[in-house]
Amino acid sequence: DILKTVLEKANAAEVAARNSRAEAVQTPSSEFQRPILEVLVREGGSARIWQVFEYLEEHLPLTEGDKDKHVADTRETEWQHECRVAANTMANEPLNYLEPVTTPGIWTIAEAGRQHLEELRRADGLALQ
Repeated sequence: DILKTVLEKANAAEVAARNSRAEAVQTPSSEFQRPILEVLVREGGSARIWQVFEYLEEHLPLTEGDKDKHVADTRETEWQHECRVAANTMANEPLNYLEPVTTPGIWTIAEAGRQHLEELRRADGLALQ
């Protein structure tokens, strides 16, 4: 019985470790929210999506899983897809950190997004002086 219990616990631990490794392979969309806001502020409040992607690709530590193709039919990677998910989340209630898209391919930060980013910066000690 003890050996069976130990084996069950070992198997459960192995499954949990495997699952956590699989999850760690790709950055979740929520991790892209602040970087997107930072780029939009840096670019004066709005930017073309490809500009945001270009800047983030150069400045974020992307995982190999992030760099995988999202869907075989597109050129978009997993991390770019997750950025789009993050932007969509930020554009909707209750966040409203991004303005609704009026020009396809351009993201614009909303006042709520600027305030949220300033709060994050203040918490980090990085607030603009």
